[in-house]
Amino acid sequence: TVQKGIYPLLIQYDQRWGYGMYGNNVIGMNGCGPTCASMIIAGMTGRNDITPYNVASYAYKNGYYRDGTAWSFFTEGIKHYGIRARNIPLSKSSMVQSIMSGHPLISSMKPGDFTTTGHLIVIKGIKNGMFMVNDPNSKKRSYRLWSYETLSPQIKSLWSFSK
Repeated sequence: TVQKGIYPLLIQYDQRWGYGMYGNNVIGMNGCGPTCASMIIAGMTGRNDITPYNVASYAYKNGYYRDGTAWSFFTEGIKHYGIRARNIPLSKSSMVQSIMSGHPLISSMKPGDFTTTGHLIVIKGIKNGMFMVNDPNSKKRSYRLWSYETLSPQIKSLWSFSK
């Protein structure tokens, strides 16, 4: 059950949607974008009917898939769900300010702790001065806290979301 204001951890390879097609592969392999968007949409709206498969289908049908989820989906495509987004600068203060204002983040990640090629994660909160993450590809990485110093060299781009 989804609760408004709580961002559920959804795993892209979950059998409920992981074998659904997204572009040239299955959501379990290349669906981190729709899975992250699903976490944001569900948490901001409280809707229980939002799944990575629904979001992936919408993104693909509307031209937001290009060898993965196009970044424009996070600023333009997500409007379909009543969510607004904007790019924010990579700085600890902008990340903290966004999260403390109730605006979760999606981060595009470079190779490092989360990926060898490219990946998207949700940054949903702060605890003990560290960032709380929902990684759609790892429960283990989702259950630990991350310092800004560890995350920042791995971040390519950040989006802040609001209703």
